[in-house]
Amino acid sequence: KEFYMCRQWKFAILGTALLIAMLFTLHYSRQYIQQNALDDAVQSLECVLNNADMRLHQTEIAVDSLLPLIEQNLDNPEKMFDFSRKLLAEHPDMKGCSIAFEPYFFKQKGQYFSAYSYNNNGTIQTEQEGNDGYQYFYMDWYLIPHQLGRKYWIEPFEDASATGIQVNEVMTSYCQPIYNAEGKSVGILSADVPLKWLSNRS
Repeated sequence: KEFYMCRQWKFAILGTALLIAMLFTLHYSRQYIQQNALDDAVQSLECVLNNADMRLHQTEIAVDSLLPLIEQNLDNPEKMFDFSRKLLAEHPDMKGCSIAFEPYFFKQKGQYFSAYSYNNNGTIQTEQEGNDGYQYFYMDWYLIPHQLGRKYWIEPFEDASATGIQVNEVMTSYCQPIYNAEGKSVGILSADVPLKWLSNRS
């Protein structure tokens, strides 16, 4: 009887030891899996951030390179339409480009003059932007960099469809002042890019 009880105690101790070992194994396996998942998530996030930073820089370089052409042709408003189209033609991932000026800067054009081009499903369309219903010089993309006197990325915004109901994409814009020969800010150059493109890892 004592021998039988001793065996029972041994089995009980062995079973307890196995259970404890199993619990430790599960605990550390779970930690290992969680750590691996966290490492993968961090690596994926770093990849997205690095890619977004690279694309932001590409946008800045493209827009900055257009600015001298604009500033050298401030006496020719029609050229602004060519320049806005040129930027989108050379950088199809951009959604829109505005070359907008202070009220009555071109007296013959009236109060509003903004050469706006946009990429409409692969086709670049151009129009003069601005009217009493859309006073662009009060918009964030114009007003903030104009007041700051420096380049500026505006807060993301929703680009609505022509109906004003359906939201097509979430965008951001890189904007910078246009200066005349006297160093006075006379307008804003703005390029719109979709956030989807900035976060695309391909």
